Amino acid sequence: TFIDQSQLLGARLVIGSDYFLKVFQREIVTPFIFQRKAEFIAAMLNEMRSRHNYFDNTQSQVPEIKEGPGGLRDFENFIFILKAHFEWAEPLTETLFSRIESAIANDDGYFIALVRDYQLLKHIRDLYRLTVSNDDHLDSAYLDQLVRPFCLAHGLELERGAELAEFVRRIMRKNVERINILLPILGLPGIDALSGK
Repeated sequence: TFIDQSQLLGARLVIGSDYFLKVFQREIVTPFIFQRKAEFIAAMLNEMRSRHNYFDNTQSQVPEIKEGPGGLRDFENFIFILKAHFEWAEPLTETLFSRIESAIANDDGYFIALVRDYQLLKHIRDLYRLTVSNDDHLDSAYLDQLVRPFCLAHGLELERGAELAEFVRRIMRKNVERINILLPILGLPGIDALSGK
């Protein structure tokens, strides 16, 4: 399934040799992902569309930073799509992000902005998990305590948790827009094109 494929595509070598890694990529990643990349990419896009439709129908006022449209899962799935598209098996690192940026022609900085905002969302999620709860639904009532450390780390001027919640919503909306701009550059349908929006 595409879930197994994405786990294989995201696998990192913890212990073993370069030879083992090459065999893993040649005998597992290439035949089961790269040689089936059209199906894998279609499944990833359909998963994103399904999640977006679900959250569009729930009308929740609380940002779901991981699974919600434009959240952490969208970024990770988009990276898996790019890795399959370009047939790159390396893990999520700054090196991979630089390689992707070089490969996407004329994207007007959308990919760099997507990476930056992924890191911002990840920082907010980490702070929330450390200080409030391990839930990915960001409850505005508890966001006040995240504002100061987050703003200090990033040079921002937010004062209340409600402003931070709106900041998260705005980033997530922009992330969906950016992904929908970048996918057609690669010759792939945008998420909105799949969902009929």
